[in-house]
Amino acid sequence: MNMMLWISASLVLGGFIARTLAVSKETACLRGPRTESWNDILQGSFLIAEVATASVALGLGLLAFTALGSTGLIITILMTPLTLLIGDGLPRAFTRDGLQGDQIFRALGAWTGGAREPDGPAWSRSQMSTLLAKDASEDVGEERQMIRRVFDFADVQVKDVMVPLVDITALREDSSVAQAIRVVKHQGLSRLPIFHERMPNITGMIHAFDLLTAQNQQRVKEIMKPVTFVPDMILANDVLRRMQAEGVNLAVVIDEYGGAIGIVAMEDLLEEVVGEIADEYDRENDPVQVQTNGTCRVRARAEVKELNERFPWRLPEGDYETLGGLLLNHFERVPSVDEICELPYARLRILKTRDRSIEEIEVESKGVET
Repeated sequence: MNMMLWISASLVLGGFIARTLAVSKETACLRGPRTESWNDILQGSFLIAEVATASVALGLGLLAFTALGSTGLIITILMTPLTLLIGDGLPRAFTRDGLQGDQIFRALGAWTGGAREPDGPAWSRSQMSTLLAKDASEDVGEERQMIRRVFDFADVQVKDVMVPLVDITALREDSSVAQAIRVVKHQGLSRLPIFHERMPNITGMIHAFDLLTAQNQQRVKEIMKPVTFVPDMILANDVLRRMQAEGVNLAVVIDEYGGAIGIVAMEDLLEEVVGEIADEYDRENDPVQVQTNGTCRVRARAEVKELNERFPWRLPEGDYETLGGLLLNHFERVPSVDEICELPYARLRILKTRDRSIEEIEVESKGVET
């Protein structure tokens, strides 16, 4: 009789352990990253557990009936629900999320192939990048691009987002308020940088609203406000947090020698994540104008990466950000108007230049080979 009870207890304990391993593996899988084989693993866990529980119940019944006859039948009737409770119910209860027993079987889950760090992120950055690279329907294309921009934003430096100094309209410190008003009205600007003698020596900023209460004969130096300076090599994400903390909408980007090389606005930083933002001061948000003949008129400041996302031009990427930079890298000089750059999938023709820079380019697609 003692031997029978010992065997019965051993079988029940074996069923409990088998079921616990299966269910804890199920729990670990639920917490790990979803893979294509996840359903197969989960179904296998259930199969192992059910076979183990059924084997225990069958073994108890046969041993008890053989050894004890009718008494064994009574024991079997009593032990069957007990076996199901210990072999199935308790493991599920212990491995439910939120119970203290989950901590006990976490190691068992790891041993059977489950997640070893269940408290970590469900998806790694590389896994998300791989997922975003897969084809998706057009219905989620815009959302997919935004998620990709969020990931890319963590590696973007502020110098990649800023407006270069050559494209900025600014005023000298000794300019009058009347001159500033004319510039704002003519160019539709909301803010004007103020510099001392030379453009790289930016000393302040005036807002269009500041001009409403100023006297025409006043110098802009008298009404300008201080600006925030940020090094060009720091991350755009850090600049965004700093601007939010200081409550400013614009910062001056400086190089290692302290000279200004560009301006970055809060709008520029946010556009890196959400895309183009239109406001009442934007005269031409889209740098690309599609012509009736099928060609595109593109501003030189348009980013190569964004153009490749929108058009089948497959523009080569390199140590430059803009289409103008691509052409300067190609010609190794400032090209003249009507010069042509032949690329495998696009033909670029210079439309407009200014002093030491390119202004506009005509892009003609050659089509994409499939």
